[in-house]
Amino acid sequence: MRIKCALLIIPILLAGCFATIAPKPVDSKTQSFSGTNSNSGILGTRTNSEGEVTSILIDGNDVNRYNYFIKLYSKKFAPPLKKNDGITQLGDNLYEIDAQHFADFSVMNHFFKNHVK
Repeated sequence: MRIKCALLIIPILLAGCFATIAPKPVDSKTQSFSGTNSNSGILGTRTNSEGEVTSILIDGNDVNRYNYFIKLYSKKFAPPLKKNDGITQLGDNLYEIDAQHFADFSVMNHFFKNHVK
């Protein structure tokens, strides 16, 4: 009986050692677009005197996406996010979002891509 169990278990254990499952690395061959521009909506950054990023320059498409995510996920943050939190309009289709709210935007983007409710 012990020999039969060992004969069943050994192949299973060996298969676990030899068959490593890993995702394929991402090899993006396409650009990310915001409207007709291939910039993902991110236009640049602003830094302080120490070189730390303090805000990100984004376009109107990113602002719309950010506000859509706030409708979906605002209650997952404390305090809950409100429309245009951290956003300042600088010009025509040019906006600035502070670094903390951009981090929140990134989290909400992750939620959206992973179908979090």
